[in-house]
Amino acid sequence: VVGAKVVTNARSPGARCYGFVTMSTSDEATKCISHLHRTELHGRMISVEK
Repeated sequence: VVGAKVVTNARSPGARCYGFVTMSTSDEATKCISHLHRTELHGRMISVEK
């Protein structure tokens, strides 16, 4: 991971959060997507996409 940013809405509890992650190579990004897409994180289903 080269960089990451998480976006939240503090005014709306339970609102959807999202983030952006920058990987150092395209291969690392593809590996991350294949391992993490549609997995659970802190009780919530996450989507990992390019």
